Amino acid sequence: MTVASQGKIGSLRAYHRLEKRSRIREAAREVFRSKGYKQATTREIADKARVAHATLFRYAGDKRELLLLIINDDLDAISLDPDRYLGGHIVESIVEFYSPRFFYFSRDPEISRPFVTESFNFMATDEAEIGPEAQRNRARRLELITALTALIDRQKAALDGFSAALVAELVHAIYLSTARAWLETDQPDPKDGLKRLAGLMEMAASGFAR
Repeated sequence: MTVASQGKIGSLRAYHRLEKRSRIREAAREVFRSKGYKQATTREIADKARVAHATLFRYAGDKRELLLLIINDDLDAISLDPDRYLGGHIVESIVEFYSPRFFYFSRDPEISRPFVTESFNFMATDEAEIGPEAQRNRARRLELITALTALIDRQKAALDGFSAALVAELVHAIYLSTARAWLETDQPDPKDGLKRLAGLMEMAASGFAR
């Protein structure tokens, strides 16, 4: 077999693997929407994706990994570039930074609610005990905090001597609490969530911003 043939076979295998992964992800999304996360089973998802049950587990080791696979892929599309969210006041910038997440989570509450619960559940778990999608989600939090720190650092004059990294940790903790409570409402409206977030940020900023 020539090197060129091997390359084509390798590319074809990679394509089929990505296509199968996409089918599994979208099948999981559909089943979670229709049955609910708790009631959904991996066997139902495998059947809808037209893959063997054992094959599904090569892409996601359990139901939580399937949920995180959906969320991780979706959140990849949300930019973390701090320059995109610079506003007038520091609070405006922070709210703008989190705005895409509120709009994203409001589209699929049936998926967003269990995601928030599951992400809290594995946050304190040892790295070796969680799957690759949970590790990927944990890494995303660090990326988000880093981007948020850079965003806040752009407005040093407002920090009144506080560390941008410390402020970012506080801000993200407020966001997590706000988003969780907001998602528990019957029909989470992103504008309501963002208004609540802005109010809490204004209160917090009175302690760290001039």
